[in-house]
Amino acid sequence: MRLVFQKIKSVQLLLLLASLTPAQSSPQFRLEASAPLSRSHSIPMLDQTGSCLGWFETPRSTLLDAKGRVLAKSDGKILKHAISSDGSAFAVLEKTTSSKDQINESFFTIRCFNRGGQPSGLYNFSQHRDVPLPQIVFNAAGSPLLVAYPATARLIFLNQNGQVLRELPLFREAPYSNERPLFIAASADAFIVLSQKIPSTNAIAVAPTMIYFSNNKGEEQWRRELSVGTAGGLAISEDGAWIAAGRYVVTGERVESTISIFNSRGELQTQTAGLFRRAIFAKNGNRLLLMDRRLLRAIDFRRGAALWQVNLTRPAEMFIDMAADSECDKIFALAGASAFKDKRFQWAQPRLRGFDNKGRQQFEEVLSNSLISPLLKISNDGHRLTLAAEGFLQNFSVLNLTK
Repeated sequence: MRLVFQKIKSVQLLLLLASLTPAQSSPQFRLEASAPLSRSHSIPMLDQTGSCLGWFETPRSTLLDAKGRVLAKSDGKILKHAISSDGSAFAVLEKTTSSKDQINESFFTIRCFNRGGQPSGLYNFSQHRDVPLPQIVFNAAGSPLLVAYPATARLIFLNQNGQVLRELPLFREAPYSNERPLFIAASADAFIVLSQKIPSTNAIAVAPTMIYFSNNKGEEQWRRELSVGTAGGLAISEDGAWIAAGRYVVTGERVESTISIFNSRGELQTQTAGLFRRAIFAKNGNRLLLMDRRLLRAIDFRRGAALWQVNLTRPAEMFIDMAADSECDKIFALAGASAFKDKRFQWAQPRLRGFDNKGRQQFEEVLSNSLISPLLKISNDGHRLTLAAEGFLQNFSVLNLTK
């Protein structure tokens, strides 16, 4: 009897694995590459449509569009950047240093630009010694701009003229910590922050907190605590209706992790196990794409049910970035092997792969050169994919193969 039960369980497991393993079929779409555009010593940024990007050059920052045309230039050492999802506004975080009494002091400035590259405002920081650096993110319309300090758990809301709209701490009496995790995201109507008062350790158990702010004045609307652990990721849907927040706990060699899905009112919809580095909600429906280091998967986020998954099998290879059209019917993932060369981390033997909404691979493009700081973006209509990296920019047309 026990043997029969074991055989039944084995068959059930095989059926489950088969349901999650995408079956191959005739390709439904492919990519057609344009001639690559090259720039030296540069790190790109793209808005969510792939239509605008900034190309950082030493010692000046140069803003370009997706065709490589110069929009504007700015002096200063660029440390961070942000672009509104509609491409209407840019911001850069610049750093200057001075020496006084043999103590290095860092000073920061945020410079804002409109879509055409004209300066719209700036904000000068007072002395700043935080590690890690402040984070910045726009809402969809490009104003206001959220500045978040991980080490001190403090927020500043700025308009495009650099004027402070609101400044506040995330927690009361939060001690300084350069190990505090802090994630930020924005929709058209809200800013979301995921952080914790103190870092979690083996001796101290802390629950990460997610805080929801209105866009116009930066006023807190609600906050929710996740399960005890370390904050591990944050994403919001384009319309702001859904939020994904991750947390994890490491015990020895075991990692226990949870992804919680909330609606815009802070009501918990469902939970699923796992971690993510990138997450994309389908515009309509229930699909959520999740990318971790070696796993790409889709779930029904209303039910927390697995739909399909793709695992990397090559040694040392990891997923770097992903992009998808609005309905998550066309999914693009970039993978490669991390290598340290010329005192920099590079992605060797990068592969650009395409999948349909059932996780079936449509194509695979092996790129000839290594990439530094690569990222993917797709246009709103889903017809153009942009791959950008340091010194490299290439656009692809997305062509349907079936009517």
